Amino acid sequence: MRSIYNIREQINSIRLHLIHSRRKNRIGQQIDPEKIAHLEKRIECKSRWYGNSYGGFYIIPGLLNESSIIYSIGIGKDISFDKACIKKHNCTVFAFDPTPKSIEWIRKQKVNGKFHFFDYGISPSQSGHHDFFLPANPRAVSGSILI
Repeated sequence: MRSIYNIREQINSIRLHLIHSRRKNRIGQQIDPEKIAHLEKRIECKSRWYGNSYGGFYIIPGLLNESSIIYSIGIGKDISFDKACIKKHNCTVFAFDPTPKSIEWIRKQKVNGKFHFFDYGISPSQSGHHDFFLPANPRAVSGSILI
């Protein structure tokens, strides 16, 4: 029997996929094909999409193996990419996110021993410290160094 938590996670994943699809369509409508016609693909490589439609990325699978290390910065509430990399390549993931909602969410997840989470961010400043702002929308998850 599935728990309420798993059902909520699936509903949230579907909702995020819908938001992603709408955003992708809006961006596609705003781009003038003539303005990007000069751009052409010059390098052909076999890439694959890892993760779900919201929190996934393209990678070149042939470059990953059990010795590979992935630094996943700003995980929010989605580690589908990280899990796919670990599952398919047995690599190690170091994930970082100082956002309270992300920290709370990740503590409830069942993760592989190759997934290591740190509840702080990666800063571009030389001091190692930076102001971090939580989202104004209480339903949002991700914080930012920009207000």
